[in-house]
Amino acid sequence: MSDAARRVLLVSLDGFRADYVNHIMAAPQVPGSSPLPAFRYLLANGARAQAMLPAFPSKTFPNHYTIATGLFPAWNGIIANTFTLRNASGAFPFNMQNKDPNFWMGEPIWLTAQKAGLVARTTGWPGSEVALHGWNPSKTAATFNYSQSGFERVDAVLALLRSSSGPPAFTSLYLNDVDDWGHAAGPDSDAVETAIAAVDASLWRLLQGLNASNLLSSTHILVTSDHGMAQTCGCGRTIPLTAVLPSTMAGNASAVAAIVAAGAADGPFIGIPCDGCSLQQARALATAMNAAASSAGYGPVFTASAKQDLPARFTGYGASSRVWPVIGLPAPGYVVASPPPPGSTAQQGCAGTHGWDTQYSAMHATLLGMGPRFAAGALLAPPAGAAAAGVAAGWAVPNVEVYGIMAEIMGIAPAPNNGTAGYATRVLLPRC
Repeated sequence: MSDAARRVLLVSLDGFRADYVNHIMAAPQVPGSSPLPAFRYLLANGARAQAMLPAFPSKTFPNHYTIATGLFPAWNGIIANTFTLRNASGAFPFNMQNKDPNFWMGEPIWLTAQKAGLVARTTGWPGSEVALHGWNPSKTAATFNYSQSGFERVDAVLALLRSSSGPPAFTSLYLNDVDDWGHAAGPDSDAVETAIAAVDASLWRLLQGLNASNLLSSTHILVTSDHGMAQTCGCGRTIPLTAVLPSTMAGNASAVAAIVAAGAADGPFIGIPCDGCSLQQARALATAMNAAASSAGYGPVFTASAKQDLPARFTGYGASSRVWPVIGLPAPGYVVASPPPPGSTAQQGCAGTHGWDTQYSAMHATLLGMGPRFAAGALLAPPAGAAAAGVAAGWAVPNVEVYGIMAEIMGIAPAPNNGTAGYATRVLLPRC
């Protein structure tokens, strides 16, 4: 296999739930037309996983960076979309615009490629605009522009691949249409169907552009997603934050404000700060929260625990000092909501979100691979023993494996990661 055939193009379809692919495969084809031609081409000519398992929490930034580094959030540092890093120097908030390298741990694939002497370029991938260990984003990473259309993003990637100096060994593409409409209208909505068609059109433009540039047959395209999406419609699906707090906290406006300020007071999981708490104190707080939830009628749909007591399927999440001492987990489809700002009249509509325990199948993500080392029509099996190791859904490929697959394709040594040793060579065709 030539060096040209070691090229990787990593694609993210934000919020593209695993079963969307099954719906595409099951959809009848009308003679004379080809609905969703890009997905059908990728499925016919590439390999796929039955599902890809995101890391907890099933949120955007933790999982994009897990895919990029092969490290679970406890080890890559990005434990949520928003959180506060506390150390001896003070408290430092993180959000999705943050490019401070002190938050970002591990070695992303673009840096691994660069260290190996390969050319890597990124467009829109979370974390790629961070100046980390010699990676200079002003020269190597396009600034994410939310207002860019899918076609414009595809054209930017094609321009990189058609560079006069030759195509990079690694490039990335990010498309967010499906996630946007999944949040706005719910995963089972007509709007998501339309968004899937829009994403397919962008991917078809990409495939046609690669073919026109004689790059399609030598490029490995990995189509991934960061998480799935679940409906949040229904009566009584919102759990007030104050209903799951002990009375000493629920009635203390300052205590509630501190929880909100800590970055995870709303949604499919919550993090409760407890400065200086011992494990015994964290467990006592979790017990008090469970008692409060039960008294308020939410006992069957809410559970709190000290982070050290999270089950094995949470893949060491509680091992990070960045993670809140107590984690609250609503049941699938339920969300916690902090008190609205004074004067707010906002009402929760029928929509969708993500972030729940990854054993919930609606959180499962997508993994497709096409290129010289992917067998057409193959099903990518998870690593042996995944279920026994505490990984939810033993038939789903954990997303930490993608980093090793990319490194193997490019013929470079991977940095230390949480993936399975030897897994990439087992699921890829031999290098010619």
